[in-house]
Amino acid sequence: MPRYKETVLTVLMLFFAGGVLLNAQTLPSLFVSSDAAAAGTALSSIGKSAGAYSLESNVASMAFMDKKTSFGASFGLWQPSYASNKVLGLGAAYRVSKRLALGLQAKSLGQQPYDIVTESGLVKGSYSPKDISVGIGVAYAFTDFLSAGVTARMVTSHLAEDASANVLGLDAALFFKREALSAGFALCNLGGKFSYGRDTYSQPSMLKAGGAYRFDYLNGNSVTGSLEADYLFEGAFSAAAGAEYGFADMVFARLGYHYGSSDKGLPSFASAGLGIKLYGISLDLAYLFLSETLRNSLNISIGYSF
Repeated sequence: MPRYKETVLTVLMLFFAGGVLLNAQTLPSLFVSSDAAAAGTALSSIGKSAGAYSLESNVASMAFMDKKTSFGASFGLWQPSYASNKVLGLGAAYRVSKRLALGLQAKSLGQQPYDIVTESGLVKGSYSPKDISVGIGVAYAFTDFLSAGVTARMVTSHLAEDASANVLGLDAALFFKREALSAGFALCNLGGKFSYGRDTYSQPSMLKAGGAYRFDYLNGNSVTGSLEADYLFEGAFSAAAGAEYGFADMVFARLGYHYGSSDKGLPSFASAGLGIKLYGISLDLAYLFLSETLRNSLNISIGYSF
């Protein structure tokens, strides 16, 4: 590897280590959600029923989807005041039978470009780091209230023109749903190590657990509270709490707060979101604030379920 390339790679690693993500070798796309509805409640989604984006929250929840089929597409500005990253996401879920469901997901995280500079100080061009992930998942309901699911996900990470890595990761999850109460548990990002050409790194494996409770009122009005706690095996901890108010099961307002271990580079932030659902079409918007690195982050999702 040319010396100027080594210099650029080192700078990149230091850049990410000081930012919102743990460090450059932790596959940053695995920490960024493309689901605006989940982002609106500060990512407190492991214990909530999902649809098109189940592979990002809890793959096992697909088995209890209200609809048979769900599609979604999203666009996000991640850290626009800090790094101008862009997130694109696609998701789909399909209930094959009463107990069996399948899901697909694709996501791209494009990061802020940097100049490639030689040791003599000449700029030889620029490069935009990016992560691309593609996943497939399956969920099965063993009973009317308990399901399990598995996701296989391939992530390709590009830090520089000659520094890229590919790795296969697995998620294993459980989901419980009994009337208004639901809960989830997942082991995420399990699998082999990866390398950008020199050192070898582990995936950011983590344990997630949480729950949600929905209070229903007349005319389809509801309030749903959700909690989630995440533990990264590298020693970091985060937790989130969120609330969603639904009016006539058509208009939704969301709030949330997410706590992160700042000494590990995980941010704390607040979130707000709005959503509308009509004739199977949904539109959701989320905005993050009260964070130096994540302020003004924005996510919008559009979906269709039938």
